[in-house]
Amino acid sequence: MGALPAHSFKFNKKSYKDFFIPSFGPLLISTIVMPSLSHPAAGYAYFEPSNITLSQSHMGKQWVYRGNLRSFNLEGTNASIAKNIPCTLAIPCSAEIHRMPANQSFLVQGVLKEPSPSKYLLKTKKTAGWEPIKNTWSFAEIRYKLKKMTSKFIHKHIANSRSAKFLTGIATGDFDDPIMSFEFSRFGLQHIMAISGFHFAIIASILGLLLQTVLKKKNANILLSLMLCGYFAFLGSSPSVMRALIMILIALWGMITNRQSSALNSLGVALILVLLMNPLMVNNLGFQFSFITTAAILLFYPLIDRSMHPVFNKRHLSHLVEMDDVNQHGYVLINFFRQALALALSVNLTALPLTFYYFQQFSVLSLIYNLFFPFMVSLSMLLLILGLLTSALVPSLATMIHAINNSFTSFMLNFAYNAPKTIDLKWYLDGVNVETLIVYYIVLFFVGVVWRYLVLGEIDERRNMLI
Repeated sequence: MGALPAHSFKFNKKSYKDFFIPSFGPLLISTIVMPSLSHPAAGYAYFEPSNITLSQSHMGKQWVYRGNLRSFNLEGTNASIAKNIPCTLAIPCSAEIHRMPANQSFLVQGVLKEPSPSKYLLKTKKTAGWEPIKNTWSFAEIRYKLKKMTSKFIHKHIANSRSAKFLTGIATGDFDDPIMSFEFSRFGLQHIMAISGFHFAIIASILGLLLQTVLKKKNANILLSLMLCGYFAFLGSSPSVMRALIMILIALWGMITNRQSSALNSLGVALILVLLMNPLMVNNLGFQFSFITTAAILLFYPLIDRSMHPVFNKRHLSHLVEMDDVNQHGYVLINFFRQALALALSVNLTALPLTFYYFQQFSVLSLIYNLFFPFMVSLSMLLLILGLLTSALVPSLATMIHAINNSFTSFMLNFAYNAPKTIDLKWYLDGVNVETLIVYYIVLFFVGVVWRYLVLGEIDERRNMLI
């Protein structure tokens, strides 16, 4: 069933008030209705936009609106077959079609499709049949304009086009370069292209360090919390961003109130809050990877790192002072390698089965690239933040920082773009099912919890003997 032409649609002025029932959004599972569509369905949608991007695909440029489908009524009926589901709305980008500003909700005629289970796409040819719904408001349009301004600023100060695109994506969370996505996927670096806890932690650390140089620690943490909330509003909600923000806010609140916070407990609080706000997030690929890999890092990283100490001998400070410069630098490099290896192992314990389940393949080179590439990205982000902060205060210094970042980011991206195709090596595994994953994760995390309990118990026992 194709989309109906926009000129054939006549709005009934009492239409959406009669059959679009207001609700409190996807805060309760009972308010969600997810249709199973074997064929596309034509009808009228009550659509709330939350984000808008200009996307490039093999079909040309498209305006992509992401948001919440409050209701969807079939053509010629008052029966709503969907309620409060995440949905994407796409329209062609051309001179003949004028984009509607995403500053409020709309009643839209279109064809609802389900390209994959629990993922819905609303197709419409034009915006002529969109009727703005009064007394509604959305931050999506302001967010789009702010991201566009940020993109223009970065492209103005970063000469290399590829570096500018990468830094824009890192800053805004919107990567629209299919070639860059392909090159990063060769080495298992797709997570670099998604704003996640990794990015939030780097930004929080940099801003926190800068704020604490001019403010008291408590005031710096309060201001940092407000700045991170503002950055969250700028980026838009996604599972990984929401998880990272909640966990960092809990940690900052613990510092402000002089209370110790637990990272694992913070992860549990973030999980509950994200699912309360939108239970359908559980079907999101980003949600699954974000929470399960974060749990693996918090649970297994300290255990694996500790188990490597007999191989990579950890030395006391008194021994380090007695070493010469060469041995000291060598020890630092070995220590960094041990920590990077422990991190890679803890992440892949959980990410590898999920990767095989969704993609049936895994890049072997990702084991190497993830040892150094994220660190290089963090340096690029540091230079970008320093350049942005000094642009208004010391323009000449900002110009120098942007020039350094331009060269460094270009050098970093060459590792992904200029690698020969002959070194690509992938593992293929088909047939991983949901039941296997569930059993694997239950056993894995049970072993992790027991292992952690035994290790921490041994440490506490040694401390008590010393006391």
